[in-house]
Amino acid sequence: MKLSVKTFVQLFILGTCWTIVYALPFIQYILYDPLLEQLGCSNTQLGLLMTIFGLGNIFGAPVGGWLADRFDYKKIFVASIVLNGVLSIIFASHITYVTAVGIWLLMAVDVLVMNYPCHIKIVRMLASDADQGKIFGMNESFVGITSTIVNAILLAIFAKLGSSAWDSKLLCT
Repeated sequence: MKLSVKTFVQLFILGTCWTIVYALPFIQYILYDPLLEQLGCSNTQLGLLMTIFGLGNIFGAPVGGWLADRFDYKKIFVASIVLNGVLSIIFASHITYVTAVGIWLLMAVDVLVMNYPCHIKIVRMLASDADQGKIFGMNESFVGITSTIVNAILLAIFAKLGSSAWDSKLLCT
């Protein structure tokens, strides 16, 4: 399979989108202790957030697949990215455990019902049936590359700003 420049750019954009929409739901894997402190919750409560997200995966992904096959998957994909941005801004400006529970519920819908199935459909449409393994392998490569870059940038920002980055007053000004 020869990768055109257009397909290369599309895979890079898709990998970046994947990284961004999964950044908030999985933020506790990168910043566990600061998130625990800022939310003022227990380990169990923080674990509940991932349980909410996991249940969204079990029950939401099949619904999302049905939606991606019945409606304009490109519009659903773009809407999910916009919704993800809105949810991230809300979380950044209201960092409380109650807000986090609501955000993780909405993220389960946003990421697992709207984004993931459409992302998979878009990647699938980029290559012939014979090249599906290769295109999905390339997709995962771009997701890994962009995840490394985005997480390194976020960790550098957090290291520079310290825990004050979690101060909602700082984020809202």
